[in-house]
Amino acid sequence: MSKKPSVFLRDVTGLVREWKARDAFMFNVLTMAVLSGGAYDITTAAGVFPNGNLILGIFLTALLGTSMWITYAFLSVTIPRSGADWVFQSRILIPSVAASIIIGDIFYLIYWVVFGTFYAVAGGIGPFFVTIGAFYHNQIWMNFGTWIGSGVGLSFFIAGIIILVLAGIQLILPIRFYAKVQWFLMGSVMAGITATILVFSLTPHNLFVEKFNEFSTLFVSSPDYYHQVINSATSNGLILRSHISLFDQFGIFPVTWSLLAWAFWSAQFNGEIRGASSLKNQTIIMLGSGWFTAIIWILMAYTLIRMASWQFVTSASYLTLTGNFGIPIGAYITTYLAALSGSSLNIIILISLLLIMIAFIANGYQIFYNTIGGPIRLGFSMAFDRVLPDLFTKVSERWGTPLNFTILALIVAAGELWAAAFYPQYAPLIIPATLSSGAIPYMFTSAAGALLPFRRPEIYKSSPISNYKIGSLPLITLTGVISLLFNALVAYYWLSVPALGLYNYGVLIFVMGAYVFGAIWYLVFKSYRKKQGIEIDLAFKAIPPE
Repeated sequence: MSKKPSVFLRDVTGLVREWKARDAFMFNVLTMAVLSGGAYDITTAAGVFPNGNLILGIFLTALLGTSMWITYAFLSVTIPRSGADWVFQSRILIPSVAASIIIGDIFYLIYWVVFGTFYAVAGGIGPFFVTIGAFYHNQIWMNFGTWIGSGVGLSFFIAGIIILVLAGIQLILPIRFYAKVQWFLMGSVMAGITATILVFSLTPHNLFVEKFNEFSTLFVSSPDYYHQVINSATSNGLILRSHISLFDQFGIFPVTWSLLAWAFWSAQFNGEIRGASSLKNQTIIMLGSGWFTAIIWILMAYTLIRMASWQFVTSASYLTLTGNFGIPIGAYITTYLAALSGSSLNIIILISLLLIMIAFIANGYQIFYNTIGGPIRLGFSMAFDRVLPDLFTKVSERWGTPLNFTILALIVAAGELWAAAFYPQYAPLIIPATLSSGAIPYMFTSAAGALLPFRRPEIYKSSPISNYKIGSLPLITLTGVISLLFNALVAYYWLSVPALGLYNYGVLIFVMGAYVFGAIWYLVFKSYRKKQGIEIDLAFKAIPPE
């Protein structure tokens, strides 16, 4: 008599717990793109929402976002398995809905390799060589910097593929090896951040204006380009009010949250973290990394605004976003650093620029690793539940990593790099979808957290989080509801503000199409498994094995 197939593919996942809590902490900090993310937030938030207080906005984002980090930490303690979003949503909510959300999200997550490449070449390598070339009147260096930093074409594709190959090797090797590489990445990024904050802190406003005007003469003819930037932004449509606009203040949330939210991302690797069931560890990993990053961004924003003035930062950012900034490298961190040399490069700024370039490259590489590594764990956990083909559950006996899904993810990443490089006209569809799609899975996992005590009381009562209540209300229900509402507000901004890019039918169809595909896939594959004698719904009544 033949044995009835198990709802799980095997009794153990094959993944090995090789990360320590400190490794996961650093992983989250780098996943939030602590350097390049801060640079992006300052430029985008200042240019799109100029009448909000950026520093207050970052603080409030972290404060409200804490509700989601607590929710993820509580869920991770309760079900410490890899592929967290899939496991949480499929066990607590409806499996078909979970499949729709997670399959769509896997595609968008992998597209972040495009951002990783952009940060490395447009934020680091390109500006460095353009600046050095301008100072030394070396046209070859300037041309190389412009070519590599363009963000499109062959140069972008080559740079992306080089990083992808390196990250791919890292993803196939045991995760403990990455933990060692991560120390170098973290050190590089923190060196760049420290240099930037110190230089900005020590530069008086008047000196910045003087040096910026000198620096600008390398690219434009105006002797007072500082004030021309402000006047040009106003004439091109920038409106700066004397009071804070509540709409602009809340608008800083989606920009900041698009990266700061990722303090929970280690949850996708829970099955490979030692002590993942410890609430103390998860609090340090998630809340610690989130607030650590937020404080760094606040320091970066404060020192930049003190040095250059909010009026100039918003004006330069606005002109950069609209393509009207006269300096070819845009109003990014590198530009502000380079400008402090005036018309002649000094050794302190040269070292700072070099550190920033290395830091941007390191942060770009990390984005490749985390935004491919996370989907690999999500896909692996779905395959383990029989929702994807069995071949995707293969774990390398030598390295202990999900080999087949890693190869698939790398192929998808290469295709997305190719499309971004040679068909940039489609970027307005994919980029907003990628940036905004995080709010949707966050909402569903937040809902799962809020409903855990009621939908799966047997799991909740056996977890240490059941001791945390406000009166008779489970704390995870409160944090889950707050997180759900906060992410709904973020999603509203992505959907309603044209400057954020999601406010058009093409993008909406693209976003919803991926989720519809996920739902159809689940229903078809469920029928296929049933013909094999496997009732996959049974898997969602149990916690998956380790």
